Amino acid sequence: RLQTAAQPLPPVAPPHRAATQPQRLQPPLATVPGLDLRTARPGDQFLPRGAPVPTPQETGSVPGAQLPAAVSPAGLGAWSWVFVPLGLLVAWVRSRRPSLALMAATGTKLESTRMEAEHRWEPETPCVSGRPPKRVAVIGAGPCGLSALYALHPLDEVELVCFERQRQVGGQWNYDPRTGVDEYGLPIHSSMYPHLWSNGPKEVGCELPNYTFLEHFGRPVPSCPPREAVADYVKGRARKYGLERYVRFETYVQRVEWDGARHRFTVETRHLPTRKVVTEAFDHVIVANGHFSVPQFPQYPGYDTFPGRLLHSKDFREASEFRGQTVLLVGGSLSAEDIALQLYKFGARRVIITNRTPMHYPWPEGVSEVPLLTHMEGSTAHFQGGLSADVDAIISCTGYQYDFPFLPDSLRLKTRNVLCPPSLYKGVFWAENPNLMYLGMQNQVYTFVMFDLQAHLARDAILGRFPLPGPAEMREDIDLWRQREAAIAGVRDFFALQTEYVEQLNQLTAYCTALPVGCLEALEAAEADKAASLVTFRDQPYRSAYSFSSAVPPPTRWIDAKVEQPLSDYLSLSLETLSEYSAHGLSLEEYSQLEEAVAQRWGLQLGAMEGLGQHVAPSVPVPAGMVAMVLPPYSIKTWAEAETEDNDLFIQVRLGGRSGALFSSARSRGSLDCSLNHSCDPNLAAVILPDLAVMLLALRDIRPGEPLCWDYDTTEEDLVAFGRQFDCACGSPHCRGLIRGGNFVEPDRIARPAAAPRPLQLSA
Repeated sequence: RLQTAAQPLPPVAPPHRAATQPQRLQPPLATVPGLDLRTARPGDQFLPRGAPVPTPQETGSVPGAQLPAAVSPAGLGAWSWVFVPLGLLVAWVRSRRPSLALMAATGTKLESTRMEAEHRWEPETPCVSGRPPKRVAVIGAGPCGLSALYALHPLDEVELVCFERQRQVGGQWNYDPRTGVDEYGLPIHSSMYPHLWSNGPKEVGCELPNYTFLEHFGRPVPSCPPREAVADYVKGRARKYGLERYVRFETYVQRVEWDGARHRFTVETRHLPTRKVVTEAFDHVIVANGHFSVPQFPQYPGYDTFPGRLLHSKDFREASEFRGQTVLLVGGSLSAEDIALQLYKFGARRVIITNRTPMHYPWPEGVSEVPLLTHMEGSTAHFQGGLSADVDAIISCTGYQYDFPFLPDSLRLKTRNVLCPPSLYKGVFWAENPNLMYLGMQNQVYTFVMFDLQAHLARDAILGRFPLPGPAEMREDIDLWRQREAAIAGVRDFFALQTEYVEQLNQLTAYCTALPVGCLEALEAAEADKAASLVTFRDQPYRSAYSFSSAVPPPTRWIDAKVEQPLSDYLSLSLETLSEYSAHGLSLEEYSQLEEAVAQRWGLQLGAMEGLGQHVAPSVPVPAGMVAMVLPPYSIKTWAEAETEDNDLFIQVRLGGRSGALFSSARSRGSLDCSLNHSCDPNLAAVILPDLAVMLLALRDIRPGEPLCWDYDTTEEDLVAFGRQFDCACGSPHCRGLIRGGNFVEPDRIARPAAAPRPLQLSA
C-alpha cells in the first residue's frame, strides 16, 4: 500500500523564558492529501476522507496535490487509461515530496518516522491490496470508544461501526438527572452529578496531544474543568474528525459470540426506538463501554432497618439535599473523597468516612475518617473499636462492577478496578483470542491519553504492524505486570507503575514525544497541592506538556462555585483570572495567543467615524468588569525607541510611572491597539500587570459597536516634561480640554473615580 509521507514536527519551545519573542508554534496540519486513482479527475484537490474542503481563497495555501488541467483524457485518446493514472500518480508523489531546502534549513532527515506522522494526525492510507477491509465493531462511544474511532477512522483497510446506547457521544460525561432505569427499561448509564469538577488537572491525562484544550477553547482555561467543559472537549475532537458518522446511536449490544469456523465475531444489536434486531459479522471487536455504571453495593447488618436515606454514589446528584445533615460515606475511593468535599461545600453538618484503609487527607473541619463500619442499629452507625455515631443518610462509595452482559463467559473480563487486569495482554488484548480487545479497563491515572495509546496499539495489531505473541507468552507478560502491581507499597508506586505502562505503550506506538515526562510533572505538582489543601487544589493552574501554555485560575474558586457552572463562566475573561494568569510568568507566544483569544471573544473590529478617524469596537456586549483587550508586554518600548517611529504607530502612554519611561507601542498601522482612542469619560481602564502587560478593563457594560477608549491622563504622568501636552477633542460631557498628564491626582478626577480610575499596578 502507499505510505503517506510524514510532516516535519514544529520546533519545541525551550523550557526557559526567552528574552525575545519565540517563534510561533505551527498549528496542527489541517489537511493531508490522499489519492484514489479510481475517482480522480483533472483539477481535483486530493484530501483525506472527512477533511475540510478549502475555500477558493485558501486554495493557494492548502497542501493538496492539484492535477494540472492539461492532463485530460480527451487529448490522450485510447491511451488515456494508461497516461491519466500515471500522470495522477506522478503529481501526487511530487506533492508528497518534502522540500529539500526546508529539510536542509531545519536539519530534518529524509527518512520519515511513524512517530512524526502520528504526532499531529493520522493521514489517510489508501487500500490498494484488493482485499476487503476488516470490519471492526466498537462498543461504546465514550472517551474510550472515541479514541478507537480516532485511531482507526482514516484507514481504508478498516470498516468501522460503533454501537452506542445513548443519543450522543461522551459516555459518562453526559449528565442525566434521572436515576434508576430509562424509557427503555435499561439502567441509567450516567453516574455524573451536576457540580462535579475534574479531581485532577487536565494536563495529567485528560488533555490529548493531538487536540489540546487550547485548540478546542481558543484560549487558556483552568486546569480542573467542570463536567460541562470536559464533555464539550470530548465531543469537540469527535466533531473535528467527523467520528460521529461511524456511530449508531440508541443501539444496544445484546450478544457477541466468536465463530471459530469463520474466524469472525457475530454481533447482535437492537435499535432501542424501533426494537429492530440486526445481526452482523466482524473481524475484530473493541469493548469500550466503561466500568463506572453498574454499582457494587455491599450490604451491612442493619441496612434493612435504617430509617434514613440509603443510596449508592451512582445515584448521587445534588449535595444541597443533605444540607444540615450528618452523612456517612462507606468506602475510600475517589468517589468518597469528592462527595465528602461536595457535602462540606454545600453545608452538610458533618461528614463521616468509614473505610478499611484511611486516606490520610487534610480534611476540612466537619469531615473525619473513622474505622470500618460493623453494623447499623436504627440511625446509629457502629464502627470497629467501639465508636458510634448517629447519621441521617448513608452513601455507599464502594465502586462499580465490570459488567459485560453481551459477552459469553469465555470472552468476558473478570476483574476488580486494578492497574493490571488479568487476561489482557498489554492491558488491551484478550489473551485467549486477541481479536477481542478491551480499552480503558485499568484503574486510571492518565485516562484519555491512556485510552488513545491503547487504541493506537489496537490499530497497529489490526493492521499487522504490531505482531502478537502466542497465548503462553501473553500470559507470562500479564503475570509479570500483576506481580509488580502486587508489590506496590504506596501512592508513588501506583503512579510510577502506570507511568511505566503508558511509557511502554508510547514506545510501541510512537504516539507522542511529550509523554509521559510532561504529564508526570503536572501530576506531582497536583499531588503536592492536594496534600496542602483539599479545598483549594482545584484552583491551581498547571502547564500543558503539549501546547506549552499555562492554565488560568478558575473565574470562581471551587469552594465558592455552588451553582452549576455554565461553560461561559468557565471561559470568563475576568481581571482576577487574567492577572493571576500573568503572575505565572507567560511567554510572549502565550500572550499573543491570549490577546487573540480576547479579541475573538468580543469580536473586536476596526471602524471609522467621520472626523474622528479609526476606532476599535466590540461586536458583542462586553459586561462591566471583563477584560476587553490585552496589550502584550512585547509591545512595550522606551521613549527613545518610540520617538524614532511614525507617531501614528504607537500609543503615547507612560505606564504609571514605571522606571525607564516605558510605552505601549502598536505594532502596525491599522492594528487594533493602534486604533484605541482617548476619552475623558472612558469605558476602559488600564491595568498594568507585574510583567508590564496591560489589561484594558471594562468600566461599565459596553454596547456592540461602541468605540473602546481609555483616559490617557490616567497613565501619562510626565507629558509636560516631555513637551507632549495636547488639546483634547473627545467631545465628552466632562471633557477637560487638555491632555497633559497627571490629571488623575486632581480633586475633580478623584471625585469621579469610576470615570477615570488610577491605573491599578499589581505588585510583582
